[in-house]
Amino acid sequence: MNEEKYKNIIDQIKGKQPVISDPQKLTAGIMSSIQPDQGKKPCVRFLEILSWASSVAVIFLLGLFITEKPVSAKSPVQVDWKAPDYTSALQFEANSDTRDNIESIIRFKSERQRKRQFFYSKLAGRY
Repeated sequence: MNEEKYKNIIDQIKGKQPVISDPQKLTAGIMSSIQPDQGKKPCVRFLEILSWASSVAVIFLLGLFITEKPVSAKSPVQVDWKAPDYTSALQFEANSDTRDNIESIIRFKSERQRKRQFFYSKLAGRY
């Protein structure tokens, strides 16, 4: 019973439209009750200017560092090194037997290992 009574009251309230006798006076009353913005405090304004200036500085510095080419020191160890030629060690001649091919691969790898040891010993000696 209470639910029906409550529902009827809600329906009646929803069905009625408010009657405004003077809409201009209502609007003027609402606008006069709103306080105009007094302006920002000096502290807040200072922080806004500071954040703006710092963001401009960050953008400038990022642009400067991104366009700058990195400069690296030259290695103090001067080694005449070229990329190893793997194809020469892996090519098998048609007339040679397997033992000769294996020996040529071993010579190639030991020469490469000797060059690496020389390079790293020079490098370690500098530091």
